[in-house]
Amino acid sequence: MSDFEVSTEYKLQILNQRLEQLNVEGWHNEEARTVASALGNSEEVARLTDNIETIKTAITAVKEQITALTA
Repeated sequence: MSDFEVSTEYKLQILNQRLEQLNVEGWHNEEARTVASALGNSEEVARLTDNIETIKTAITAVKEQITALTA
């Protein structure tokens, strides 16, 4: 729990912005992984795959926060 009072509307706005940022970041990583795969760069493919999984985990966490605020 925070010591600072912030409206629920503001929190939802920020969380939705973060969700959009994560989705864009994930999309960029998927595109980069496609290019790395086409170039045969398996190390970069592995790195980007790890990034994508981390982003998916972050998206799930943000969605859970949004759900908690709207419940």
